[in-house]
Amino acid sequence: MQPDLELAAALEEASGALAARLTERHFARWPELAARFGAAGRQRCEEDARFHLRYLAQTFALGIPELFGRYLAWAVPMLASRKVPKTDLRADMEELRALLAEEFPHALAAIDAAMIPALARVESEPEQVALTPLSAAAQAYFEAAQDEGPRAIADFACMREARVLALSASITPHLGALREAIALVRADPRCAGMKVLVGGAAFSGLPALWRSVGADSWAPDAAAAIAEVHRLTS
Repeated sequence: MQPDLELAAALEEASGALAARLTERHFARWPELAARFGAAGRQRCEEDARFHLRYLAQTFALGIPELFGRYLAWAVPMLASRKVPKTDLRADMEELRALLAEEFPHALAAIDAAMIPALARVESEPEQVALTPLSAAAQAYFEAAQDEGPRAIADFACMREARVLALSASITPHLGALREAIALVRADPRCAGMKVLVGGAAFSGLPALWRSVGADSWAPDAAAAIAEVHRLTS
């Protein structure tokens, strides 16, 4: 699949309206959902739909169909923890595919390339996984990182005249912000010659993804990152 920035942008722009329509169609097709989940469940379903579309948009922006399958594999146990079985997720994805085929008929091949393998993967995923809660320090860092934004990162790195900027992305929607941060670094004359190293769960199993976000290299873990920093600065 080739990157399709136009389709990705169109999905991002229409995500709110598409999520509302998808939720309406889903509840109309399965009226029992209203009794099971109520008004709050309907709102949560629409929020989830926007999240689905954000992942799909990044899949098209980067041209890597496996990203959406990885997302659904993560979504299966997450939704099961909220008492949403994977049969509901599969039905939701089938409805989403039908809606996107109506809205973007010219992009049906790309839609199918991302969604059909992802739907097949749902069937094999367990609905329960062991989760490790964040430590207090990790939670504080996570909240602070969300408040700062991709330009503050670039400004700080340039101000410190860093030789290497290491960035991490844990989930696919973060790749867009990470790519923007790298673009800001590349465009800033203060950062001339700075190398960018990326890692995190969003890159796991996809070692070529770092090229798509504009980085200079990628590392699968902390030890490999240290070795890669030495290589980049030697």
